[in-house]
This record gives sequence, C-alpha cells and structure tokens, in this order.
Amino acid sequence: MFALERQSAFDEAVLEMAIGRGSSAGRESIQDTPKAIPRRFTLKHAAGWHRQLITHPSHVALRRMHRAQEAAPQREINIVPATIYWGRAMPRKKPGIRRLFSLDWGPGSVFRRWACLLLNRSDVFVHFTPSIPARELFGANEQPDRAIEHALRTLENRFRSDRIATLGPALDSRRSLINRIVASPAVRKHVSNGSDADSKLREAVAIANVLASGPVYPVIRLATALVGWFWRHVYSQIIASGHDRLRELAYTHTLVFAPNHRSHIDYVVLSYVLYVQGLMIPHIAAGDNLNTPLLGPPLRRCGAFFIKRSLGGDPIYRAVLTEYLNHLSTEGHSMEFFVEGTRSRTGKSLSPRRGFVQMFLEQRSESHPRPVAFVPVHFSYEKLVEGDSYLKHLQGAKKGKEQLSSLVRPVRLFRHEFGEVNIRFGEPIKMDLLPPSLSSVNSAMRPSVAVAEHIVREINRCSFVNDVNLLSVALQGAKSATGLQEDELSTRLESARELVNMCADQQGHRCTSRSATEILQRCCSLGYLSKSQRAGETVWIPEKEAAPMLPWYLESVMHTLAIPAVLAWSALRSAEAEADPLKESKPILEAMALEYSFDLDCVDVASALSGLQQKGLGSHATGSRLPAMPLRSCSAVAMIQSLVNRTILRLCVDLRLFGGPLPGSGGARSTYHPQASKRNQIMERMGFSPFEFRHSRLARRLASQSKIGRNNQFEPQGIFPDLQKVLSAALPKHELQRVTHVLARDDDPSWCHPVSADTGSRER
Repeated sequence: MFALERQSAFDEAVLEMAIGRGSSAGRESIQDTPKAIPRRFTLKHAAGWHRQLITHPSHVALRRMHRAQEAAPQREINIVPATIYWGRAMPRKKPGIRRLFSLDWGPGSVFRRWACLLLNRSDVFVHFTPSIPARELFGANEQPDRAIEHALRTLENRFRSDRIATLGPALDSRRSLINRIVASPAVRKHVSNGSDADSKLREAVAIANVLASGPVYPVIRLATALVGWFWRHVYSQIIASGHDRLRELAYTHTLVFAPNHRSHIDYVVLSYVLYVQGLMIPHIAAGDNLNTPLLGPPLRRCGAFFIKRSLGGDPIYRAVLTEYLNHLSTEGHSMEFFVEGTRSRTGKSLSPRRGFVQMFLEQRSESHPRPVAFVPVHFSYEKLVEGDSYLKHLQGAKKGKEQLSSLVRPVRLFRHEFGEVNIRFGEPIKMDLLPPSLSSVNSAMRPSVAVAEHIVREINRCSFVNDVNLLSVALQGAKSATGLQEDELSTRLESARELVNMCADQQGHRCTSRSATEILQRCCSLGYLSKSQRAGETVWIPEKEAAPMLPWYLESVMHTLAIPAVLAWSALRSAEAEADPLKESKPILEAMALEYSFDLDCVDVASALSGLQQKGLGSHATGSRLPAMPLRSCSAVAMIQSLVNRTILRLCVDLRLFGGPLPGSGGARSTYHPQASKRNQIMERMGFSPFEFRHSRLARRLASQSKIGRNNQFEPQGIFPDLQKVLSAALPKHELQRVTHVLARDDDPSWCHPVSADTGSRER
C-alpha cells in the first residue's frame, strides 16, 4: 500500500504514473494487500472553507488495515510512504509570497496547487521511503485507537523527516538570522566587554552579514540547468556511488560533507549530485577570496557562506562563526567543508585543518538534539581543469588570486574532453558514536587533530582509481619516451590493476573495471597517449604536453598502492637477499602511512605478504615456486621496484636532510621553511616531479617533532627509529652514495644527474 501525506488529485496522478513506470516496491505491496483496502490512502485531507489540512483521529483506511491485520496475522501488509515534491523550494519560517511556490506544512489552496503545476511541472520529484510492515506500524497495541494513534504518529514523523532530508528545515529570514546570532550569549560575551561595546557590536553584525546565506530555489533551478548543460559539453559522465545510505541518516543526523579538494569544480559537482539524488543543498564553507561582487551573490544564493582562511586570533569572528555553525547544525541544515583547507596541487591529501572539527566537537559536548555525522566524499577526475596552472605553480610561477571565474573559459574548456568524474560517498562518521581513541582527551593526539586525521583517512578509503590513475602506475619504471608496445603496456596495466585490487576489500577503495584495451583507447581520446604503427606492431607513446601531469594522478592514488607495492617489493627482495620482508616493510609503510594518509591497521600485512609469496613472489618455506603470475613479469617487477625505490629515495633524503647540520640556529619550526626550500631544490635536481616532493607531511612531522641538538643538528627523538637502518640496507649502494654526495654538496648544481626512469630495475 502507498501512503500520501495530503489529499491531492495531482499527487495521486503523479503517483499512478510513477507506479506505472515499474516501482518494485509498489508491486510487492499491492500483491499482499486485501481487496477491501485501497492500494493508496492519504494521511491528511482538506476540510472547511479555508481548506485546512487535518488528520482525522479515526482514520478509515488505517482502521480497515488494522482490522485486516488482526484477522489474518500471517498476511504481510507493507506500507510505502510516498512523497511528491512539486518543486523543491526551501520552506521559510515566515514565507510571505513564497508560500505560493513552496510545498510547506501550512494551509493549502487551489491557487497554490495550480501555481505549482504551472511553475514547477518540470521539477517534480517522487520519493518512496522504505516500506513499513503493518505490524511495526501499529506497534504492540491491542486497542485499535492506540494502534491507529501510533500509526499516525509514525507516518507523520516519516513524512516530516523525509521532507527535511529533501528540502531542509525551514529557513530564517536574513535579518532574523543575523539578530539571532548577535544576540546569542556566546557572541554577547565578547561584544559587551570593554568601553567600545558599540563598535564591537557593529563588527559582529558585519561578520554575521557576510556569513549569513541561504539557498534560493529559483537561483538553484537556474544553476542546475546551466551546470547540467556544462557537464554534457565538458564531461562524458558523472558517476556517483554510496549515496543510498545518506537519506536515512539525514532523518536523525545533521550531515556534514567532508570531501577531498582537488578542483574548484568540487563545489559544483557535490551540490549537483545531491540535488539530483533528492537531498537538500548543503551550506558550503567557501574561502572569502570567492566573495567578489560578481561571484559572491549567486554563490551565496546557492548555499555558500564565506569564511576567512585563518581566524588570526579574532575572538569576535570565532564566536560569530561558531554560533552560525551551531545554528545550522541544531536546525538540521547539511553543510560542506574541505578538511584540507585548500586544493591539493600535488594530488595527495594535505594535512587537515582542525578548526571546523574543533567547533563541531565543542557542539557535541553540548548534547544537541541532532548529532553531527561527517560524510567522507572522494572526487576522482580523469582530467583536471586546473592541471596546467597546478604544474606552473609548483614549478615556481607566481600564484594568482584564486577565483572561480578563472575556470570558466568556454573556448578552452569546450575544446577538450575532460572524461569522467567519479564521486564516492564513504562510511559516515557519527559524532555521537566516536570511539574513545578519537574523542578521549587523554589520547596521544588532541581530539580535534585525531578526528580530522581520521576524516582524511576515511576520504582515502572511499577513493576510486580511474583509467588515468592506472596508466600513471603502469608507466612507472618503463622507458616510455619512445613508446611502448601494446602487449607490454597492457601487461603493465593488468599488473597495476592487480596491485590496486590486492588490498581493496580491506582498504575500501575501488578500481576501474575497463579492460586494458579500453583504457588505452580512453587515455588516447583524453590526450595522454598517441598511437602509431612500427614494424607491424601498435606502439603507444605518452604525449609530451600531458605527460608532466601523470605524476599528479599517481600521487593521488599512492595510498591505494603503498601497502601492496611495498609488500611485493619486500617479497622480491627476500628472494635475492637474506632479509625478513615483514620486518623490512613495516618501517617504510609507517612512514608512507603518514605521508599518504591511509590506515595501516585495516590490512593484515602478514597475511597479505603470505598471499604474495603464494603467487610466486619471493621464497617459500619449502623453497618451491608457483607458476608465474602477472605480477612476476619483468615489466611488473620493474614497475614495483620503481614505485618503491623512488619513494625510498625521497624518504632517505628527508631523513638525511633533517638529521644533518642546519644553517643558523633556532627551534625546529623556525628552521623548517629554509630547510624545506633546500630540500625542494635537491629533489628537483634529482629529477623528481614537483608533484612527488612538494607538501611533504613526513618532512613537516620530522621537523616539528625533532629538536635542535649540538652543532645545530636535528635529533629525531625516536620518530621512525628503524626507518634509517632499513632504508640504508634497502637502497642500492650507488643510489645511497649518490644521496650522500648530493647532501654533502647541495650548493653545487653540477653534482646531480636526473633519476632515470628505470632506477628501480637496476641490478643490486
């Protein structure tokens, strides 16, 4: 059976059309419904001359259903609440003229329904909530009146929750919202102190005026149409997954979306996907650099609110911002913020900013009726709109002012194909169910830092390895300047896929399912490869213009490769040298887990290593070997060794650099930046791409947690104590000597030669 919230001929007609299109839930419910009960009923009906919507306490359809259930307890009767949205205008607490165009809880009218039909007929959204068994709907009440009352209350709560999840809660007017924020005790505490209370009050009002925003339905409809047209001409497809669990969670929690930040397109993609899926538009925390006269007003009407990059010790600003976030979360408005703070120009995750997390943790201690749930979101692009600007910036070009308008260059965008955008929603992190290891004040990290780091790791858990990511992995350790034969490159792609999928179930990420041939054709159409014929064989050549961006795509998925690649590398070494692969791989993985933000504990490393050895990598207890697997091919071995050896080189430079003599004196924090500048020059001279060595989290951790000892040297204080020993044993001797020589003569630019593409495949 279907339950509609209100009596409406229009709603009933749309419901019949939706059922006719093949709703499986509808067919199952109707099959088990007694003939005496209609297959649909309405919860409320209009009564009186003013057409007020009321619910009759002795609901006839529910009473018949209860009587039928009592007469035949073995019969399965399911009720499917169905909601018809004629447009998705956000309800207002004081709607005024908007009452004509929004679907609210107040009195209905024939004029309003006809207005909705005329204005919103192209934006009709039908949602079937999960079915409710009749036994659960009526509860354990034996008395019919109590059972009907329980059923009415359950259905009303379901409709109300679904409406909030779809449209959002009722919005305050801008003036009343600002007055409410400024009048809050937390803001008053900072404003009323001192003799300049009036100026502080005006400052608080000005801050609240910049922050306050709210989605406006006509602007959102126009933006949706423009964005949909833009997607069709620029991207081949937008694929979303994992969003099914969000609606039911939105019934009980305030959703705070925490995506990775790779492009300005992230803002638009997430809001567009949520709107298409029938979820409320989130309030987006955007940088105040986007609050320009041209961009600010439309973005604010699409849900963006603009904040400073740094609070800078401003107590009034922090109090107003905290109160605004408190208002949004208490009312139930979904939000979106980028935990990394800015776009990652290297592909890998940046160190998280803990400001927003700290504010939500403070709200958690106040026991709000709607707890917050962070939703990790991962964006995967086959081709970045800002790719060229990222490369120029990392190569030393002056960073221009970040503006969304810099992206919208139709002539340039429509000239190229940008492939697919894959967006995956991860497992929500419920703030009311945080484990003690994250929320305890006695833990090793502050709760805000621990939760922020956990969010970044969960974002990486739901990542997707697309075709271009897989190609960037496959080209590692290959002499690809003159091209690769199709058979060799296909073998490399399959080996790369096997590496990525090795720990996918435990780590949570997913990989493209296209065949190697399809991947090559797709990368060719995107401009990463070109195809030619030599001696009757097909050869694939990396394009010179696109090749410099491939390290970005490799770095963006290194968290999916680190564990299997290091384990495979250790298994290969165990067959050549007397080394314990498990003991050797652990320190390297611990350092890479910090650098690439992944959870090392989610994978049974010993079991994964044993599985690799069973596939023929490394030695066995019996000394026998299994038949060759894809990972045992020469090209796959070169790929694995190149992946790990290049990482080891960078780790070795970081450890040696921050353990050697420092120019000048002072604490570790004061000496990090000049030392990091020298580190970047060394890495660049060694032939590494800027995407590989910029924004190193490991280098920052070594510098921040070390101290300056005698002779102005870094003393690591026991951080990764076994790593230096393992790296010295694992790195080829000629590379180890080269690193030592590089660091000893870092002022002489003539010593260094670029790292060759096949560094990892040299004989030891």
